Amino acid sequence: MPSWIQHFGSKAQGAVRVGSNAGLADGEVIVIGNKTFEWDNNAAVTPGNILVTIGASEAASITNLIAAITANPPSVPVSAHVDAIDNKVARLVATAIGALSNVVFTTTMANPANIIAPTGGNLSG
Repeated sequence: MPSWIQHFGSKAQGAVRVGSNAGLADGEVIVIGNKTFEWDNNAAVTPGNILVTIGASEAASITNLIAAITANPPSVPVSAHVDAIDNKVARLVATAIGALSNVVFTTTMANPANIIAPTGGNLSG
């Protein structure tokens, strides 16, 4: 998986793409700062994690992820929205600028069709 950061002005940006909805596994997580979002298909998640329902399609799963992030913002807030070109992509943009936008951004999504970038790094600007 790629490990890179894009900077747009002085706000950091990352993205999550679901390229294979069938490749999303129950229990896989995305960590954004102090929040852990867990993909789920049986209404049972690890205590303390935020449930993100695996939807009927890639776009539905991304919509569910965005709703979970919006309802449960990390301590270093990010905005989440559907990409204007690809509805299977969630764009994450730090709401603060500069060092205030530094936030850990990692995942356990194992299917190579499902991409999160940056991986194992920070959104930093």
